[in-house]
Amino acid sequence: MAPRTRLHLSWLCLALLVAAPLAAQDPAPSATPAPEATPAPKATPAPKATPAPKATPAPKAPDILPPDEELKALYAKLPREAEPGRELKRAFLASYHYLFRYEVDSALRYFHPEFRFHVGAGEVKAVPPEALAKLFHAQAQDPDRPALPALESRLQLETLSALSYAQIAAAEDKRSLLPDYRIDAKAVFPHMRAGDWLVVVKLSASEEGVELPAELYCLMRRHEGRFKVALTE
Repeated sequence: MAPRTRLHLSWLCLALLVAAPLAAQDPAPSATPAPEATPAPKATPAPKATPAPKATPAPKAPDILPPDEELKALYAKLPREAEPGRELKRAFLASYHYLFRYEVDSALRYFHPEFRFHVGAGEVKAVPPEALAKLFHAQAQDPDRPALPALESRLQLETLSALSYAQIAAAEDKRSLLPDYRIDAKAVFPHMRAGDWLVVVKLSASEEGVELPAELYCLMRRHEGRFKVALTE
């Protein structure tokens, strides 16, 4: 009985010895690779801001008459200004330039058909174009007419100012408008309409014995697209 037992054990040992290397040789199941991470989507760049269009300056208003050499030199001294300030001041200066020279036909081009003359104490008088032309021509032909100096020699150009209808309407009193002027913009205002402007300038004292007012003013109103004198004194 003993030998069989040993034989049985020998076969059992042999079987274990053979099975062990075989089990060691069986490859372990390979690990499943982790899935690759999906890259985050690229951020969409923000659209570039569209630059705001530049404001187009208003075109320069044409002069009613081409300026002569004296007016050209005077206009060249004016500071650069947008419309309507540029046109208002040029028309204002041109009207008085031609009046001081008794160039009646040129001066009349700058007067509004509804022109009224300030006769004093707040009273104004309508002067139709035909009557105004007759008056100006009579003055120019008068042999005793005063010899007026050139306007350019009397202007204090730095005082040339323009006030709109809206500015005068909003002002509380005249001192806030033209503090250094005799002219009262509030007194002129009742004769103004929306869109009208008041243009003023100071004159230097005369040296030739010709009495000139210390200040000039005009109420300017549009006619056929151009600013013209609608009221003065």
